[in-house]
Amino acid sequence: QGELEGMLKQNLVALGFDEIYTFAFLGPELLEKSGLQKDNTYIEILNPISSDMSLMRQSLLPRTLETIADNLRYKNEFRLFEVSRVYVEKNHEDKEHVEMILATAGEDFRGCQGAVESLGLTVQPIHHPGRVAELLAGNKKVGYLYELHPQVQKNFDIKTTVVIAEINVSTLQSLQLDFRNYYEELPKYPAVQLDVSISIPKKELAAKYFEVIQKSDQSLIKNIELIDEYTGEHIERDKRALTYSITYQAADRTLTEEEVNNIHQ
Repeated sequence: QGELEGMLKQNLVALGFDEIYTFAFLGPELLEKSGLQKDNTYIEILNPISSDMSLMRQSLLPRTLETIADNLRYKNEFRLFEVSRVYVEKNHEDKEHVEMILATAGEDFRGCQGAVESLGLTVQPIHHPGRVAELLAGNKKVGYLYELHPQVQKNFDIKTTVVIAEINVSTLQSLQLDFRNYYEELPKYPAVQLDVSISIPKKELAAKYFEVIQKSDQSLIKNIELIDEYTGEHIERDKRALTYSITYQAADRTLTEEEVNNIHQ
């Protein structure tokens, strides 16, 4: 797993994340504070030095939240990650695997989502779009992306938005997918960037319209970014307005205004 872990770490550092190292031990109080509960799958430590070091961790979340709370005393916005082993008891045997956690403090959901997508994972919204999503590698679920629950934020006295991604690195490794970065020659011809705003029902996912735009011309549309979401005055109550920024570019020529408008309309 060394090569994959090294690649993931290198990419995250390039995206402005700082790596942290936390204790592999914790106690029931910290679990509960993090919104988790102790059950019989936790490995208990014989003769622990204190009650808050009596269990082996099953998640990197609790200690990460402690670190976030501590660092918010000095900075309002930062990005953290850790890649470490977690432990669980199954059928009276101790099992371990490698997990990765990403955390952004002071950024909205899309900041962490962009980081996850840059690692080659697919973000599939579930339950509450913009708050919770499954993370897929190919068609395999490998983790979750979510905005921290308000009660957990309150437990740690965190007063800013925190977004978390938890990823099973051992599962990623078993899929034997290629996560290496590949580079292309810089484009010789200029790009054209235009915005489009659409009104959609609140219950529908923004990803649906992203795909519609993408399929309208797969050769000249090079990038699509959701840059604004609006609800309020001048729009129906059951709808929201989305604004996408679309980049058009050809590899062999400068696009004409007519070519771009034909696609954009």
